[in-house]
Amino acid sequence: MLGFLKKKKQTDAKSSEDGAATAPAKKKKGLKKWIFIMLILGGMGGGGYFAYVKFFATPPEGTRIYTSTPMAHVKLPQEMMAFSFEQFPDLYDALVIYTRSTRPKGLNRSRPGHRNLPTPPRRL
Repeated sequence: MLGFLKKKKQTDAKSSEDGAATAPAKKKKGLKKWIFIMLILGGMGGGGYFAYVKFFATPPEGTRIYTSTPMAHVKLPQEMMAFSFEQFPDLYDALVIYTRSTRPKGLNRSRPGHRNLPTPPRRL
């Protein structure tokens, strides 16, 4: 079994000869065990901190958050729009301004949201 029994038998033989030889071996084994435990706990703590900051913490004041905006003239997937929001904020702002400045044909600019319909004839 990977040499564990051999080491145990050798330490038993040495312990019968010298009682002082077994104490440092136990300290080394305990020290390695504590180092391993501390590395595991440190890794778990670091992972927990990363998860908290990435997924659960509220962003600081002034941080922009992406929200999907319907853009009639821009035919890109939402993933690409989110990427441009994060990596190229000026480009994303220009796309939003372009979308807001252009309106589909047939809308009255003086009354937003109303179509230009022919006026009914007046009765005398």
